[in-house]
Amino acid sequence: MMSLTVDVANVGTLPCVIAAPVSARFLDASDGHLLAASSPANKRHAPLTLNPTHLPVQNDPDQEPGAGYIWLLWNWRINTACVVYDPPSVTVVVAFPEFELQTGAPVKFGPCEGQVGIAGFALILPKE
Repeated sequence: MMSLTVDVANVGTLPCVIAAPVSARFLDASDGHLLAASSPANKRHAPLTLNPTHLPVQNDPDQEPGAGYIWLLWNWRINTACVVYDPPSVTVVVAFPEFELQTGAPVKFGPCEGQVGIAGFALILPKE
């Protein structure tokens, strides 16, 4: 099993509400074919209110509160041959009720006929 987080931020000037994601999938960036997809969500996530903030930078210790993240987990069948994809060979697609967010996967991984799950959807909290 592996995990990946995708940061989201409000780059506008007013707070906004974003509904929880409903599904996620990984696509081969070269031809768009499906590598792994989420099952229907077994956990409901609440909408987030995002305050205006700067664009999130991954692993930024000075990240302003108000940005959010989507935590994706995936697993695969051990007994299948895995193709390992190097960045940016995989496109991560997270579907929300009104739009889809697409970004390149920043990590090397092999979906191996696996399934994706949305484990978390929450605000990034300031360091204490």
